[in-house]
Amino acid sequence: AMQIPMGNGADFSGVVDVLRSQAFSFTDHGAAKAEVPAEHVQHMEEAHAHLMESAAESSEELLNKFFEAGELNQEDLVTGLHRGIAQGDLYPVLFCSATEEHGLTQVLDGIRDLMPGASELSNVRKADGEKLDVDAQGPLAAQIFKTTSETHVGEIYFVRVCSGVLKAGTEVYNGTREDSEKMSQIFHAVGKNRMETESVSAGDMGIAVKLRHSGTNDTLCNKNAPIQIAPIEFPGAVIDFSVRTVQSGEEDKMGTGLHRLALEDLTFHFRHDDETHETIISGMGETHLDMMVARLKERFNVEVELSKPRVAFRETIRGKAEVHARHKKQTGGRGQFADCHMRVEALPEGSGFEFASEIVGGAIPARFIPAIEKGIRESMGTGAIAGYPMVDFKCTVFDGAFHNVDSSEAAFKIAGSMAFKEGARDAKPTMLEPYLAVKIIVPNDYMGDVMGDISARRGRVQGMEVSGEDQIISAQVPAAEMQRYAMDLRSLTQGRGRFERAFSHYEELPRDQQEKVIAESKAGAEEVAK
Repeated sequence: AMQIPMGNGADFSGVVDVLRSQAFSFTDHGAAKAEVPAEHVQHMEEAHAHLMESAAESSEELLNKFFEAGELNQEDLVTGLHRGIAQGDLYPVLFCSATEEHGLTQVLDGIRDLMPGASELSNVRKADGEKLDVDAQGPLAAQIFKTTSETHVGEIYFVRVCSGVLKAGTEVYNGTREDSEKMSQIFHAVGKNRMETESVSAGDMGIAVKLRHSGTNDTLCNKNAPIQIAPIEFPGAVIDFSVRTVQSGEEDKMGTGLHRLALEDLTFHFRHDDETHETIISGMGETHLDMMVARLKERFNVEVELSKPRVAFRETIRGKAEVHARHKKQTGGRGQFADCHMRVEALPEGSGFEFASEIVGGAIPARFIPAIEKGIRESMGTGAIAGYPMVDFKCTVFDGAFHNVDSSEAAFKIAGSMAFKEGARDAKPTMLEPYLAVKIIVPNDYMGDVMGDISARRGRVQGMEVSGEDQIISAQVPAAEMQRYAMDLRSLTQGRGRFERAFSHYEELPRDQQEKVIAESKAGAEEVAK
């Protein structure tokens, strides 16, 4: 504790500075020095003694001084605290109220006086893992850590200078993209304002504008001394929503806006799902995506609405069937004729689709065989029972017939499609659902609740390991059960749990769930037909 609060909540009226044995009383005009209240003197003395012991433990030299004199002078005390914080042994605690603007100056003074500077505590590494020293005299190495855009300015690049000096009006080299850039202007950010500057030195941050080839995570350096700083690792998205415009015809505007927002925030993603024909946005939580929707309306004048995305189910078969399909159509002129016998059978998981021909004796001419395969491939995208893509099966054409005049590639394509659909329906069709590999990090106190919740979602725990005071749970959970998991986990763990997810595999969907999905699919098709 670097401070002791005087009062709490609405009665928070000041702080006692333990380091300097001085009190500050808050007024409407700032903080005024005051005598330490009698009720806080003993607490302050105890905290000051503990602070001195902690500072002495930061180095052998200070520890010897402390044992010899029984105390440390003010200079040694500050030095010891500074070193202890830099080593990660001490974490200073200070008090303030941002809404009332109380104690902010004291917090800033504490940061200035006690926290290590960039040159003392650099964790910057090059892409090859080598440590990069923060040195203004060293070669230029600056990393763009954030990109935003403004209507009349364009892209604005926030840059952290890790080595050397970044100067306005000079040409630099993008070590990540291997291209040159001209630094026309450089600014310091002061709140919402920008102050133009001639240069930004190592350990400081600045703003660049009008860069042509650079973006977030790129390294700016000198061409004769190229450096690439290790990229910032952004967390993966944990929630998805389907997004569509309220007004029809604004899809292109929405796409442009989403692209710009994704460039600015690398934890926000969007994609078009070819299977479900939806635009999917992904982010770190519901609040994050709500904020992106608000920005889309404010900056790009596109109003959208969010909905639960469709799950990318698959269909497959578990059995084997032989079918016969004939396509015959006679019109006033040339007719259409195609006849084929087909065997449809299941393949092991992950095999995809295979096509084979066992035609002998010219029952079907060789030139028509590819048309049959094409008909199957065009139909397999809508499956046999619920309209989802079919996987892991084999179709073999083993017999058929043709007509010298009326047979054509188009006719055999239709016959192939007909045979596939009938065969798939007869070969014990079933549905598959995607599973996610989920890693959940939670404090020990919430283990039971979280594991019970995983089971309720039809998930399976694969393993557990200890990480400090946390438990890491590895599980496989159906994607359909994970839509609102970010919010549910926050509620279960009082905001202390977090998780990561990635696609794992497909498994057969339980029969009761299949019936529900098939019913929803039929209802949707009927609605479209109307």
